[in-house]
Amino acid sequence: MITMRIRIFWKFIAYKLIALCVCLTVCFSCSHKNDEYAYFEDFAAYLKNFHGLNVSDNKIYYLIPISGCENCIELNLDLLSQLPKAADKLQPIIVGETFNEERIKYLKSLSSKYNFLYDKKEIVFQYQTGFTKPMIVWIKNKKCYFHLDVSDFKIEEAKAFFEQHLNFKNVA
Repeated sequence: MITMRIRIFWKFIAYKLIALCVCLTVCFSCSHKNDEYAYFEDFAAYLKNFHGLNVSDNKIYYLIPISGCENCIELNLDLLSQLPKAADKLQPIIVGETFNEERIKYLKSLSSKYNFLYDKKEIVFQYQTGFTKPMIVWIKNKKCYFHLDVSDFKIEEAKAFFEQHLNFKNVA
């Protein structure tokens, strides 16, 4: 009787260990080592249908919403103001509309540096682009080479990306 209970106990432990190993294997095998931008096709369709752009061979798109989290908007607009003029590589897209007079003046001051694309009616949300906060999408060889959702906590990562790819050195 005792040996039967011991066998049942060890079988129970063995099944639990097998289940744990399977779960760990699934979890680690599904991690995103090559973090692919799953929304590339819809992003390309958005660029073509709304802005009349074909996906460029080497262009960095920087989508910045101007309504929403104040800190996030300010951090990203400040970062944009620090970047070198790189019209051939960088395409800022301003999403939404603002009635904040200071922000409107700030954008006007940056318009001499950049040829902004505007999406005042937030058409980007009609496409599955994954856009919820400022976002960088780098298109290279007609494929998404890099993307980053630029939350407040990733502004330094965005700076590092621009330093590397736009010959930008932060002076502040």
